[in-house]
Amino acid sequence: MENVILKSAESTEVSETSLINVLDDRGEISMKKLFLSYFNEVPNEFIIRNVNGLEMMDEICDFYKDFILKIIRENNYDARDRDSIHPNIIVVFEGGEMISAGNNYMTYLYRKQELLSEQYLKDEAHRFNIIENDRPKVQLIIATQDGLELNSFDIEKTEIELTKNYNDDLISFDSDFLKNLDNTSKRGLHFLYGKPGTGKTNYLRHIISHMKKDVIFIPSGMAESLSDSGFINLLISQARGQVLIIEDAEKAIVSRDSSHNNAVSTLLNISDGLLSDVLNMQIICTFNTDIKNVDSALLRPGRLLTKYEFNDLEVSKANRLSKQLGFNREYFKPVSLSEIYGNRETQIISLQTKRAVGF
Repeated sequence: MENVILKSAESTEVSETSLINVLDDRGEISMKKLFLSYFNEVPNEFIIRNVNGLEMMDEICDFYKDFILKIIRENNYDARDRDSIHPNIIVVFEGGEMISAGNNYMTYLYRKQELLSEQYLKDEAHRFNIIENDRPKVQLIIATQDGLELNSFDIEKTEIELTKNYNDDLISFDSDFLKNLDNTSKRGLHFLYGKPGTGKTNYLRHIISHMKKDVIFIPSGMAESLSDSGFINLLISQARGQVLIIEDAEKAIVSRDSSHNNAVSTLLNISDGLLSDVLNMQIICTFNTDIKNVDSALLRPGRLLTKYEFNDLEVSKANRLSKQLGFNREYFKPVSLSEIYGNRETQIISLQTKRAVGF
């Protein structure tokens, strides 16, 4: 991020020591605190979603370039994909107006609508509307300076030969699982579990690319976000009727007998409580722990719709797959997919990083 020198509405410089006043608890810039530092007033807020905010911002800045006080750019660059991840730009205009924009949103803060207006942004946003394709929309929950937000990303349609890579019992489970997920009247939990390397993530990609509903994805390490005060509001406002996926969900499902787990209570409310009537969601949890460690309340019939344990590949299938992959190794006991594939580069792609991972 470039260095920031704050200016007041009268364009007098403010000491750099005041920069701390515009940061949130994570050390990130807070839009509303930044606005307050410039204009000494709490702003009105107008948010547009499903819009290419960066392209729209470029046009606005080009037209109103003579009125810009400050431009602040934030960018994360993925060297593997050679692309920017979650870029963001903040522009402060004279007179008391500010815009923040990213790949799929724009936030307008103002004390007076002079250069811009809510109506102007509404009228122009359609030209920058994000066109949906026929695939389900997949959105990642991320923590930002303003709390939890959703950021869309793509999952390529995945054709996995289930009969070659998984045991036979998954084939019958797969058909029923997809029917459950596409049923708009069903609400509840699905558990996909087993030791690492048995193919849970790869199967999850297969499911996402074949289901009809949109998906909200909570990545590994963010299971605690279920107890965040803004989590339920986010689901109510933007995720009704969708499928919620929690990867590596141990911290959200372990028994409350062994620890105080607010996330379990949240899952209970979403899956079978009063909130379930509002949200109408199904939740997929993947985890490595033994199912006996899961809170018993989550396992009750009617609340837990389906469950499947991923085990090592049976000997006959393991040897057949090894031969098809061009390996000479023979197995005499069940073995994990990750061991069969070894270090060979495969098409197994992480949901979060789009890089090769170990199943």
